Amino acid sequence: MAARIEILDLKLEDQVDHIWTDWEISTTLAFNAVVARSTMDKVNKTDIMFQQVFNPNVKYYARARALLSTGYTIWGNIDVTRPKRVNDIGDNDDIPSRISIPVITTDSNDLEHDITLFKISVTGFSALGTANHSATSWFIETLEGVPIWSRVFEEVDMLNILVDDVILESNTAYRIKAMFHSSSNDASQMVSKTIRTSDSSTIELATYLDDIDITTSVSLEINSVDNATGYTYELLELDRGLVTQLWSASSTETTAIIPANIMINASVYILRIKDNYTNVWKYFTFTTQPLQ
Repeated sequence: MAARIEILDLKLEDQVDHIWTDWEISTTLAFNAVVARSTMDKVNKTDIMFQQVFNPNVKYYARARALLSTGYTIWGNIDVTRPKRVNDIGDNDDIPSRISIPVITTDSNDLEHDITLFKISVTGFSALGTANHSATSWFIETLEGVPIWSRVFEEVDMLNILVDDVILESNTAYRIKAMFHSSSNDASQMVSKTIRTSDSSTIELATYLDDIDITTSVSLEINSVDNATGYTYELLELDRGLVTQLWSASSTETTAIIPANIMINASVYILRIKDNYTNVWKYFTFTTQPLQ
């Protein structure tokens, strides 16, 4: 069956002309398996109908970029398309309808954001008709539109999702994006939220960490932060693609001790520390001694 896609959020400033649009549909989020494409399209500038046959049981990803008189926009408006023939809709199926856009929040500070182990949340689902919220697609990308992390058509973590399998760069801006999917096979407009990851300047670590002997406890020492009355220390490990907390401690002191024999040789770990006044994590990456 055919598939229709459209640009939903292209806003042109005064005196800026929309010259043409490039369109792509792919079976992969990386767009390395493009199954439909229209380039330099001066007729279908804001929407297009691809007439080729699409499998209704396959997820398709769509994107577009516009050539303006000021230059190209980034590839954007990533959508997830599941074609369905109109005559396949039964009496008990939901009628296609327009659905609301998500409101995105996280459990971290937008301007000094955590780089991992943070939660993204969406609210605000509503639909005209009987359609229900069936899934949410989640994305994190750079400001240039490069995908960093995604969960597409997530049917379990539809309202809240923990980002625990990627480590973002510190002091870097990212866009968090989300879109709703409904039981009527519709998708909301993609919305985005811009964050900048933290690089706390209040915490300084006096302990040298690299090449740590795992059989010996590690004494941590940091500076005292004005107005702070407590400090939190966490040791994170990357295990089988997931970031997990290996050890943590809270103290009113500027010292803490990582116990011996909880790490393994020739591995990379992340120590993060924050004070209870600024509540912003400072991250320190280090390695343990190589295998003997």
